[in-house]
Amino acid sequence: MGMAVFSAGSICAENPQSTVKTSLSSGNGQGTWIVALSALSAYLKATTNCQATNSKVVATSKSIVKNANATTSYTKAVAIFNWVRDKIGYSSYSNTRYGALRMLSVKKGNCVDTTHLLIALERASGIPARYVHGKCRFSSGTSGHVWAEVYVNGKWYKADAVSSRNSFGTMNNCKILSIYSKSAALKF
Repeated sequence: MGMAVFSAGSICAENPQSTVKTSLSSGNGQGTWIVALSALSAYLKATTNCQATNSKVVATSKSIVKNANATTSYTKAVAIFNWVRDKIGYSSYSNTRYGALRMLSVKKGNCVDTTHLLIALERASGIPARYVHGKCRFSSGTSGHVWAEVYVNGKWYKADAVSSRNSFGTMNNCKILSIYSKSAALKF
Protein backbone atom coordinates (compact mmCIF):
# COMPACT_ATOMS: atom_id res chain seq x y z
CA MET A 1 0.00 0.00 0.00
CA GLY A 2 1.37 3.44 -0.96
CA MET A 3 1.68 6.49 1.21
CA ALA A 4 -1.45 8.69 1.31
CA VAL A 5 -1.18 12.37 0.49
CA PHE A 6 -3.97 14.65 1.70
CA SER A 7 -4.73 17.86 -0.14
CA ALA A 8 -7.07 20.14 1.80
CA GLY A 9 -9.73 22.12 0.04
CA SER A 10 -10.64 25.70 0.84
CA ILE A 11 -13.06 26.86 3.47
CA CYS A 12 -15.76 29.43 2.98
CA ALA A 13 -15.17 31.90 5.81
CA GLU A 14 -18.79 33.02 5.71
CA ASN A 15 -19.76 29.45 6.61
CA PRO A 16 -16.82 27.65 8.21
CA GLN A 17 -19.12 24.78 9.19
CA SER A 18 -19.49 24.01 5.48
CA THR A 19 -17.98 21.02 3.81
CA VAL A 20 -15.47 21.05 1.01
CA LYS A 21 -14.24 18.49 -1.44
CA THR A 22 -10.72 17.31 -0.83
CA SER A 23 -8.54 14.93 -2.74
CA LEU A 24 -6.86 11.90 -1.26
CA SER A 25 -4.31 10.11 -3.38
CA SER A 26 -2.31 7.02 -2.65
CA GLY A 27 -0.39 4.40 -4.53
CA ASN A 28 -3.73 2.72 -5.28
CA GLY A 29 -5.48 5.64 -6.95
CA GLN A 30 -7.20 8.90 -6.24
CA GLY A 31 -10.61 9.78 -4.86
CA THR A 32 -12.61 12.72 -3.61
CA TRP A 33 -13.80 12.89 -0.01
CA ILE A 34 -16.16 15.28 1.69
CA VAL A 35 -14.68 16.62 4.92
CA ALA A 36 -16.57 18.48 7.66
CA LEU A 37 -14.61 21.48 8.87
CA SER A 38 -15.96 21.53 12.41
CA ALA A 39 -12.39 21.96 13.66
CA LEU A 40 -12.74 25.70 13.02
CA SER A 41 -16.00 26.08 14.94
CA ALA A 42 -14.17 26.83 18.22
CA TYR A 43 -12.63 29.88 16.53
CA LEU A 44 -16.08 31.36 15.88
CA LYS A 45 -17.58 31.05 19.35
CA ALA A 46 -18.01 33.73 21.98
CA THR A 47 -15.98 33.34 25.18
CA THR A 48 -15.94 35.15 28.52
CA ASN A 49 -13.84 38.06 27.23
CA CYS A 50 -14.53 37.66 23.52
CA GLN A 51 -18.22 38.54 23.36
CA ALA A 52 -18.61 37.84 19.64
CA THR A 53 -22.39 37.34 19.83
CA ASN A 54 -23.14 40.48 21.86
CA SER A 55 -25.46 42.80 19.90
CA LYS A 56 -23.10 45.80 20.23
CA VAL A 57 -20.13 43.77 18.99
CA VAL A 58 -22.14 42.36 16.08
CA ALA A 59 -23.48 45.82 15.14
CA THR A 60 -19.98 47.32 15.28
CA SER A 61 -18.59 44.54 13.11
CA LYS A 62 -21.36 44.99 10.53
CA SER A 63 -20.84 48.75 10.52
CA ILE A 64 -17.08 48.42 9.96
CA VAL A 65 -17.59 46.02 7.06
CA LYS A 66 -20.33 48.18 5.50
CA ASN A 67 -18.35 51.43 5.81
CA ALA A 68 -15.34 49.77 4.16
CA ASN A 69 -17.48 48.36 1.33
CA ALA A 70 -15.90 45.01 2.14
CA THR A 71 -17.50 42.11 0.30
CA THR A 72 -15.04 39.22 0.51
CA SER A 73 -13.82 37.42 3.62
CA TYR A 74 -10.36 38.87 3.10
CA THR A 75 -11.50 42.48 2.69
CA LYS A 76 -13.80 42.12 5.72
CA ALA A 77 -10.96 40.73 7.84
CA VAL A 78 -8.62 43.55 6.76
CA ALA A 79 -11.26 46.25 7.37
CA ILE A 80 -11.89 44.97 10.90
CA PHE A 81 -8.16 44.76 11.62
CA ASN A 82 -7.56 48.30 10.33
CA TRP A 83 -10.45 49.68 12.40
CA VAL A 84 -9.13 48.15 15.64
CA ARG A 85 -5.55 49.19 14.89
CA ASP A 86 -6.56 52.76 14.02
CA LYS A 87 -9.31 53.37 16.61
CA ILE A 88 -8.00 51.64 19.75
CA GLY A 89 -5.19 53.23 21.76
CA TYR A 90 -2.55 51.35 23.74
CA SER A 91 -2.27 51.18 27.52
CA SER A 92 0.27 49.05 29.40
CA TYR A 93 -1.04 46.60 32.03
CA SER A 94 -1.10 42.83 32.53
CA ASN A 95 -3.74 40.33 31.46
CA THR A 96 -7.41 41.12 30.78
CA ARG A 97 -8.94 44.24 32.27
CA TYR A 98 -11.92 44.97 29.99
CA GLY A 99 -12.74 42.26 27.44
CA ALA A 100 -14.07 42.98 23.96
CA LEU A 101 -17.39 44.57 24.90
CA ARG A 102 -15.96 47.16 27.31
CA MET A 103 -13.14 47.92 24.87
CA LEU A 104 -15.77 49.31 22.48
CA SER A 105 -16.39 52.14 24.95
CA VAL A 106 -12.97 52.41 26.66
CA LYS A 107 -11.12 52.39 23.29
CA LYS A 108 -7.75 51.92 24.99
CA GLY A 109 -6.13 48.71 26.19
CA ASN A 110 -3.15 46.39 26.30
CA CYS A 111 -2.37 43.65 23.80
CA VAL A 112 -4.73 41.19 25.52
CA ASP A 113 -7.81 43.42 25.52
CA THR A 114 -7.09 44.76 22.03
CA THR A 115 -6.87 41.17 20.80
CA HIS A 116 -10.14 40.27 22.59
CA LEU A 117 -11.83 43.05 20.61
CA LEU A 118 -10.21 42.17 17.28
CA ILE A 119 -11.11 38.49 17.60
CA ALA A 120 -14.69 39.25 18.73
CA LEU A 121 -15.28 41.54 15.74
CA GLU A 122 -13.80 39.01 13.30
CA ARG A 123 -15.89 36.18 14.76
CA ALA A 124 -19.01 38.38 14.68
CA SER A 125 -18.48 38.64 10.91
CA GLY A 126 -18.18 34.86 10.58
CA ILE A 127 -14.40 34.88 10.25
CA PRO A 128 -12.51 32.36 12.41
CA ALA A 129 -9.87 33.91 14.66
CA ARG A 130 -7.64 32.60 17.44
CA TYR A 131 -5.33 33.90 20.15
CA VAL A 132 -1.57 33.54 20.00
CA HIS A 133 0.43 33.95 23.21
CA GLY A 134 4.17 34.25 22.88
CA LYS A 135 7.40 35.90 23.86
CA CYS A 136 8.48 38.84 21.72
CA ARG A 137 11.37 41.27 21.51
CA PHE A 138 10.31 44.91 21.21
CA SER A 139 12.53 47.98 20.96
CA SER A 140 11.76 48.49 24.68
CA GLY A 141 12.76 44.95 25.68
CA THR A 142 11.49 41.37 25.76
CA SER A 143 8.10 40.41 27.18
CA GLY A 144 5.06 38.21 26.82
CA HIS A 145 2.64 39.30 24.11
CA VAL A 146 -0.77 38.34 22.74
CA TRP A 147 -1.95 38.79 19.15
CA ALA A 148 -4.50 37.20 16.84
CA GLU A 149 -4.41 34.91 13.86
CA VAL A 150 -7.33 35.24 11.44
CA TYR A 151 -8.36 32.42 9.09
CA VAL A 152 -9.22 33.50 5.55
CA ASN A 153 -9.20 31.45 2.35
CA GLY A 154 -7.43 28.49 3.91
CA LYS A 155 -4.65 30.49 5.59
CA TRP A 156 -3.99 31.86 9.08
CA TYR A 157 -2.89 35.53 8.95
CA LYS A 158 -1.04 37.25 11.80
CA ALA A 159 -3.06 40.18 13.14
CA ASP A 160 -1.46 42.36 15.83
CA ALA A 161 -3.55 45.53 16.08
CA VAL A 162 -1.60 47.23 18.90
CA SER A 163 0.81 49.10 16.61
CA SER A 164 0.34 51.38 13.62
CA ARG A 165 3.52 49.77 12.24
CA ASN A 166 1.61 46.52 11.67
CA SER A 167 -0.66 45.55 8.81
CA PHE A 168 -2.92 42.56 8.30
CA GLY A 169 -0.60 39.56 7.98
CA THR A 170 2.54 41.45 9.02
CA MET A 171 3.97 42.21 12.47
CA ASN A 172 6.65 44.92 12.35
CA ASN A 173 6.46 46.05 15.99
CA CYS A 174 8.32 43.07 17.41
CA LYS A 175 10.27 39.92 16.71
CA ILE A 176 8.56 36.71 17.78
CA LEU A 177 10.98 34.69 19.92
CA SER A 178 8.70 31.83 20.90
CA ILE A 179 5.04 30.84 20.85
CA TYR A 180 3.52 29.47 24.06
CA SER A 181 0.04 28.69 22.73
CA LYS A 182 -2.55 29.14 20.00
CA SER A 183 -6.09 28.86 21.32
CA ALA A 184 -9.77 29.74 20.94
CA ALA A 185 -9.83 31.45 24.36
CA LEU A 186 -7.43 32.94 26.89
CA LYS A 187 -7.33 32.01 30.57
CA PHE A 188 -5.99 35.42 31.63
